[in-house]
Amino acid sequence: MAKWLAVVSFIVLLTISGLKLQQRSERLRYVPTGLGVDKILYGNEDSIGLGPGASEAEFVMYELPTNVAEKIETNGIGFLGPMPEIADSNNVAHASYEDWQKTPILSDTKWADKGCNDQPISASPATPKIVNFLCNYFDSSIDKSIEKEVDGVVSKPGSFYAYGRCGILIVSPEIRRVFYVHNG
Repeated sequence: MAKWLAVVSFIVLLTISGLKLQQRSERLRYVPTGLGVDKILYGNEDSIGLGPGASEAEFVMYELPTNVAEKIETNGIGFLGPMPEIADSNNVAHASYEDWQKTPILSDTKWADKGCNDQPISASPATPKIVNFLCNYFDSSIDKSIEKEVDGVVSKPGSFYAYGRCGILIVSPEIRRVFYVHNG
């Protein structure tokens, strides 16, 4: 009996490890290879429903390598603009980011205060907050300290962002971070 329990435990651990590696590989494909990202610092995914028509929200925070951050600080959009697309061209949902912009992000309907996570809707124009972008279709949240960090990045100069087909990529050379946010 103990032998079978050990075998079953091994199979379960192997399956979990495989799923984690697959998730890591998928999350690395969200970022253009030119950013040199290979370290995921945080990730959160929420979904409602199954199959076509399901809604998902995903947030991934990556470490931006120092040498790439220095190139971005020197060349800005000039470095980001011609960046090659993501290596896996079959992954069209996350294949490219064009029309890079400088922060701060100006509030628009994607960033509007929707009162998600039981927060009251503001009567004044919303300052872009990552939780508002993330909660576009349903309530989703991320760690509060990371939320505060991203809000700081999108509300002041010095970083860059571009919308892709399914989300936004935010690059902050100052704090050496890349953020991928998807809602849909």
